Parts: sequence; structure tokens; C-alpha cells
Amino acid sequence: MTTTLNVFFQQGDPLVQRAAALINADQFERLSVSLDSNASYYDFLYNELYSYKQGGACKFLYTMAPVSGTVFKYVVDGSTTPDDENFSMYGDEEDLSSWGKAPFEAMEKQIVTHSEIEQMEEWGLMVTVYAPIINSEGKSVGFVACDFDASELSSVIATQRIRTSLIGIFMTLAGLVLVFWFASAFFSVMTKVSTAMNQISSGEGDLTRKIQ
Repeated sequence: MTTTLNVFFQQGDPLVQRAAALINADQFERLSVSLDSNASYYDFLYNELYSYKQGGACKFLYTMAPVSGTVFKYVVDGSTTPDDENFSMYGDEEDLSSWGKAPFEAMEKQIVTHSEIEQMEEWGLMVTVYAPIINSEGKSVGFVACDFDASELSSVIATQRIRTSLIGIFMTLAGLVLVFWFASAFFSVMTKVSTAMNQISSGEGDLTRKIQ
């Protein structure tokens, strides 16, 4: 499973890092506070992220900023066009408590983080890579995230688990057969030796008898 997830992370890490580098964090922070849909920086950043996402392998590429606790709001969604039902509108809020610890660690530790396979409401099974957006004062003001569709990956992992279980059962049965075979051979020899020794030890035993 870890090896399979690493395939996503190898693609996602440089992708979100480059996406974060496109963002002027101070202007992003002002944008997240004002929520001005007519702001020129919103249009600029949307076009940059949307264009960048077209050359990437992720399903969704978007930015969010904290509101309170585990609630965050979308700032710029570069995943698709505004007329798409999957587009997240500027200012839409979402509780990330079911998203795992990765987005919060990205903000707190200011590092690129990875999620496990998470069941996200409306989006399905996802694996996500997060990179913090850090302003000129060194404060995390949001994150940029890249979601990979993990439904196929989940199927692959389930298949691998079944295969591993079957291999384990086969190896266990093979081990039991070998143990039984060696034990049978050993005790068969011991029985012959014991019988011969009993005959030799008897009063009229054949002392010239050889034991194989």
C-alpha cells in the first residue's frame, strides 16, 4: 500500500510546491479576508492555477484558508471552470474534520503533507497532497491542495490484500504439509529402531541384526 501511495506523492509533492510558488501569499491573504469576487488577483490566480492544473495528473487543484477550528473556506479553485458542478465557489466553507490530519499539519508545521485514502463528502475516495501558503511574516495563511482520485487505487489495494491473504494461507498449508511429512518420516524411522532394539534386548534376540 505504501509503495502504491508513493506513486501519487512523487507526482503530487513537486506539483503543489510549484503551485504554491505561483501564489503571492500576502495578496492571497488579503483575498481570503476580503472575499471580493471582483478582485483582479483572484482572476490572475485562477488563470494561473487552472492553466497549471491542465498539465498535472491530479483531479482537483485548489486553495483554502482557515475560518475557525476545522472549518476552512475555498479561495481559488483552479480545478475546473465555474460552470462545472465540481467547481468550489470563492468563499464556500467546509468542515475538514473528516479529511484527516494532513491539511492541519501542513499549516502548523509549514511542510508538504500527505493524506491517507480519505472518504471526502461529495468527492469520494481521495489521496491529497498539501503545501502551506506562507506570508511575508512567516505565518501560514492557507494551503494549496492536489487531490488524486483513489477509487482505482483502493480497488488495487483490496486486490493486493486478497492476494497476500491467499499467499499466506497457501504458505501456511504448505508448511503444515512439510512438517507432517518430516514428522512422519522421523517417527517411522524411530519406530523401526525401537522395534529392533526391543528384539535385540529380548532374551533370544539376534545380536547380529543391523539397523538401517
